[in-house]
Amino acid sequence: MATTAPPGPEDRLDSWKEIAGYLKRGVRTVQRWEQASGLPVHRLDLDRQSSVFAYKTELDAWWESRRQSAFEEVTAAPVSMSRRRWPLWTTVGVVLVMGFGFSLTRWTSAHAGFGVFNPIPLTSDLGSETNPTFSPDGNQVAYAWNGPSQNSWNVYVKMVGSDSPLRLTNAPEPSDAPSWSPDGRYIAFLRFFRQPRKCQILLIPPIGGQERVVAEGDFDSPLAWSPDNRWLVTSAPLTAKGPAGLVAIDVATGERHWLTKPPRENWDDFDPAVAPSGRSIVFARDLGSTSELYRLALTADFTADGEPLPLTAHNRWTGMPAFTPNGKAVVYSSGIKDDITSLWVLPLDSGDGPRLLFRSDSSYYQPALSRLRNRLAFSVGRIFRVDTWRLDVTPDFKPAGAPVRLISSTHTDYNAQYSPDGKRIVFHSTRSGASEIWMSDADGSNAVRLTNFNAPITGSPRWSPDGQWIVFDSNKEGQFEVYRMHSDGGNPERLTNNPATDGVASYSHDGRSIYFMSNRSGTNQVWKMDADGRNPRQITRKGGYLAFESADGHWLYYSAADGDSPLMRVPVDGGAETQVLPRVFEFGFCVTPKGILFARGGGIEYLDSGSGKISPFFQPSGQMTVGLSLSPDQRHVLFPQRESSGSDLMLVENFPDNP
Repeated sequence: MATTAPPGPEDRLDSWKEIAGYLKRGVRTVQRWEQASGLPVHRLDLDRQSSVFAYKTELDAWWESRRQSAFEEVTAAPVSMSRRRWPLWTTVGVVLVMGFGFSLTRWTSAHAGFGVFNPIPLTSDLGSETNPTFSPDGNQVAYAWNGPSQNSWNVYVKMVGSDSPLRLTNAPEPSDAPSWSPDGRYIAFLRFFRQPRKCQILLIPPIGGQERVVAEGDFDSPLAWSPDNRWLVTSAPLTAKGPAGLVAIDVATGERHWLTKPPRENWDDFDPAVAPSGRSIVFARDLGSTSELYRLALTADFTADGEPLPLTAHNRWTGMPAFTPNGKAVVYSSGIKDDITSLWVLPLDSGDGPRLLFRSDSSYYQPALSRLRNRLAFSVGRIFRVDTWRLDVTPDFKPAGAPVRLISSTHTDYNAQYSPDGKRIVFHSTRSGASEIWMSDADGSNAVRLTNFNAPITGSPRWSPDGQWIVFDSNKEGQFEVYRMHSDGGNPERLTNNPATDGVASYSHDGRSIYFMSNRSGTNQVWKMDADGRNPRQITRKGGYLAFESADGHWLYYSAADGDSPLMRVPVDGGAETQVLPRVFEFGFCVTPKGILFARGGGIEYLDSGSGKISPFFQPSGQMTVGLSLSPDQRHVLFPQRESSGSDLMLVENFPDNP
């Protein structure tokens, strides 16, 4: 076997500066590559960051391996030509490639000249950079960044091609969602206050300076300017507890008028984009379990001209539209919530359906298009998935040590539920590339897929008390329905068959009935049916979503709505509906024999039913998401936690006028 001579002194680079210069990148970029992507850097003293060296031959080999890996990733996966509001700074998805690894990514279009693009990093700092917005000339980008310490959201501006951004805001409260005015004079943004809970819309010059408050309210959606610089459009609740509609705010006076009013209480309108002509708005409408794009025509005085019309039918989480400069199409994001989102393009007046622009195994979202220079910017989540963790519990119901990661993959694994005998776990996962139901042993091993629906969303699995059945929901047929299947596999059986949305089901303690959410009465309520799907009847009247029966079979505990909402209880066959807790997080509660374990404020708390006392139970290190489960012996708690290292902004030059 031939041997290779060790690198000589002339091959050695003796500082971060020399390594960065050799790779033609900034020092912070190569330090990030070393931490995240295995850049071969050696240390003389492991405790001294500056005492590093590298060999040119090793750097060359690493670079070539990353380039080849990116090329193989592109050529191995052909791109298809098929056709809750998202938090403003939340990344969604799983990304395992970084920096220049995007340089060989395939884009598709039926139009000539729309072939392979070369997305390049627009930002690459530690933390999360989100919500890009171009200056009118397309030479600068404003965006939100939580800083190198990842603890303070502020608005920044940088020249395209520059390494050093200018920080515009410096308040202790988070500043986010910048939007550059069409005349270039201001950048509008949101600032969030926790005590009291409110949001401000502010303006700041793009070179920094005095801020001006435009409005205060319960805003929670990106901002969109009208072409004449007079109006800002965002989303706000129509009433204190009602749905959110789009509102137009006069920048000079703060005057407001509503543009949309969702027809159902559990629907919300958000993510507005105003057409370059100013005569229409494209936005996302949260339909309870999915969201789609809608289009609203506008009059000359910027009021609604009729009712909005649906544009898409992805049956997924769809939103974040951005108009092309000529106004003939929108680029937007669509995919699986908390996991995979891709970029799409929709021609608006040609009659053509949406086309996949940029296939993603991770999250590509928040597209922004420059009016000049043909540039596209978008956010990409670097690493984002959900893992299921197990927390052991002492006999007196206290946490026993640190939690352990139990179910994990490069995708999302959450909403895990123990079987009645505690030997198995059923959970929702996207590890196969689709949203499906999976099962594993209690230690997380031997995971197998139970469903093969290949639907936009299949989830919310729950066991029958005898462990023989699993009930779940899916929008395989275009809307959500309730299904059940044998826990050892087999063909799923559809239990609901109604034009309404039906989902998030659970069994009664005796297994004879199934509770589920349905909007067949006009609003989301808890319903009850026989275990075979017959005899559906309404249980709640004041709103209901996820429901679990008490161990004694006397009470039904349920969340009042999707997302964060009060926890209620009602007799199992209906009756007086009373509040148990003022707020629980999404699907994060489970009924124990002696109380309620629930998620709130980023942590897990416990309500003792006997004393009525609420006490802290456990504080996860990361952000929790959907699901909470207690083992039958009350010795283990399963909880989901997002695993994230932020997001970057990417840039595409020479983006076509008519994609």
